[in-house]
Amino acid sequence: MIEMPYVRQATEFPVIYAYGPDSSPQPGVPSGFIHEHAWNESSIFPGTTRRYWLYVPAYMSSEPAPLMVFQDGWLYLDPDGAYRVGVVMDNLIHRGEMPATVGVFVDPGEPDNRNAEYDSFDDVYATFLLTEILSPVLHSLNITEDPEIGRIYSGTVRRVVPFGAFVEISPGKDGLVHISELEPHRVERVEDVINEGDTVLVKVIGIDREGKIKLSRKQALPGYVDTGEPAATGGGRSGGDRGDRGPRRRPEHSRR
Repeated sequence: MIEMPYVRQATEFPVIYAYGPDSSPQPGVPSGFIHEHAWNESSIFPGTTRRYWLYVPAYMSSEPAPLMVFQDGWLYLDPDGAYRVGVVMDNLIHRGEMPATVGVFVDPGEPDNRNAEYDSFDDVYATFLLTEILSPVLHSLNITEDPEIGRIYSGTVRRVVPFGAFVEISPGKDGLVHISELEPHRVERVEDVINEGDTVLVKVIGIDREGKIKLSRKQALPGYVDTGEPAATGGGRSGGDRGDRGPRRRPEHSRR
């Protein structure tokens, strides 16, 4: 096996790359703060335990910070390991070549749950990250969160009204989930599905010119398929489906 300079492209394999200066601590560069956490109460992957680490750069301004998530967390964060991501981020942030970025490094669940989490063809692991790992991070740090149409967020129900619920998807930013966007089927009362304080997954389905955000809970549900037909809404009688009651009859005086 040969060792190549880190700036060159390999021409033969196998090969390892020599570390550049950004992979080692540099004089005058402050280290970011590393906070280790354990998560042993997963409802999505019950019976698993795992560690994850939160990297907070030494330079944190009042501006919202970007967020990066790494799987195989300690493999990438270990300052004496192969990748040394925290050290690299320290150096790049110090020189202004990278914005002050928060990192979340998540290990796979134990015992032996890596393949089930990383290799499945569904959104279960993404849901796990959003609801069980990232949700407290997003609400405890000033993280950049520009709402993006089509993106799914973990949010907190802040207010319930007869026609829907207002869900906070990031600090200071909330949107409306209309009652017709709660479930694929008809919902009579918002409180039958969600209540104030609940944590829910929602999808951004629209943003108007004034910046008001339109959210959907049903479109964030696993396996949701858009039929193209609007869901019936509750909240009293309307001129919608009459079930098996037959066609409307015209008043007697209006017949010809």
